Amino acid sequence: MTELRYVAAFRAWQWNDDIAVLARRFFEACPGGRHVVLMNEARGPVDAGGHEKVAHDDDFSALGLPEQPAGRSLWFNGDYAYVFLRLALPGYDHYVISESDVAVNLSLEPMMRHLARNAVDAVLHRLAPADPAWAWYPQALAQPDPWVAGLFFTVFSGRALDGLLAARQALARRYEAGEIDRWPIVESFAPTALRADGMRFAEIGGFADAGDLNNRPYISLRDQRATRPGSIVHPVLGTRQFARAVLAQHPPQDYHRPSSALHAALAAEPLPEIAEPLLDAFARASDHVGHAGILDAMRREGLPVPRQDDLAYCKPARISSIGPYSRVQDEWLEAAGANGIAVHAECAFHTGAEAGAWWMVDLLEECVVEEVRVTNRGNFADRFRHFAIESSRDGVAWRPRFSKRDDEPVSSAFEQPWRLAFEDPFLARHVRIRRLGEPGFLHLRRVQLFGRLLQPAHVD
Repeated sequence: MTELRYVAAFRAWQWNDDIAVLARRFFEACPGGRHVVLMNEARGPVDAGGHEKVAHDDDFSALGLPEQPAGRSLWFNGDYAYVFLRLALPGYDHYVISESDVAVNLSLEPMMRHLARNAVDAVLHRLAPADPAWAWYPQALAQPDPWVAGLFFTVFSGRALDGLLAARQALARRYEAGEIDRWPIVESFAPTALRADGMRFAEIGGFADAGDLNNRPYISLRDQRATRPGSIVHPVLGTRQFARAVLAQHPPQDYHRPSSALHAALAAEPLPEIAEPLLDAFARASDHVGHAGILDAMRREGLPVPRQDDLAYCKPARISSIGPYSRVQDEWLEAAGANGIAVHAECAFHTGAEAGAWWMVDLLEECVVEEVRVTNRGNFADRFRHFAIESSRDGVAWRPRFSKRDDEPVSSAFEQPWRLAFEDPFLARHVRIRRLGEPGFLHLRRVQLFGRLLQPAHVD
């Protein structure tokens, strides 16, 4: 039997329980290889869960390889890490390299024996001539007759990696000399360089079910596709990372719509794992009503809700009217600018010109309000001098709590807002800031409320 001398390298830049699951699967699929984590530590040291670690940063200048493009060189040039692995662990016949979001669901030993017997230099995915419609095609033209392949999971022979290093160094010299003005991404560089060297190729699909080995869609680690026997699957993400990824592709409001693609994607994921990504997404979208819906769902399931000193933060807010200078034509979304994740440079919302224009917030449950802080708009700050603070327990009947009728300006500095601490704190679910005096606009940068819940909730 042919001796198998290979390295099984799991390529990562972070480590968590979900990545550890995928690493374990990969290493179990390669019992005859040397198991290492090829760790990108450009952001600092990362624990590799007790596995042997081959660590590198993003500086490959010692190998004559430029940081190109700046800040993204390791994403753009995966071959830098491949050849670093070869130099760190020389003398092996083959190097199996799997990204940290790949699920390997079969033994790779039969494939490795085939490669050893037949002197195969590279196992790639969907090797084909580069398509001019491909986004990176202009960069691919740095090499003649460019080809392209998927590199989520790859195998290279030692001589293939030696050839890639030599080809990239030659390309770097030409680039530095100004002979070429393009720097090819690894998906085109590696297959093109290896074809030019006459290397022998094999397709991953010849050894495994590669039907879900794609750029997209994201696949949850809980999805049955991620565990299908005989398959290699990409991109597979743990629940929280999966939730963040799919939320980046859809409006978070879709989560509350059962017929939406987002709801379908997250329906099987446990709320304790996806609540934080959902809350973050609703906060970024200034959808405080949706944010409140997630908090309500968490309370119904007995989950701890995030602690927030500002009682008004990301709670549903509303303004009295939409005006010609409002950012959006929605009284709830427009009002959300004053108590959301962002602090606006000028005004966070803008009503129409009217008598008694107001901004109000629903605290969702009864609270004891001890202090109110208001940050005025920077320009036209003189429009907001006279105002009232009112409270309500039902959103219908309002009770005055304070009125400012002097001409002292209201601060527009977020770090030094206008503050009022109540000697006699009051009970409220709703709090309203109402403009007094002549009809006009209401526009503020920030409104904050401090105090405590009447009945402390289960908080973390």
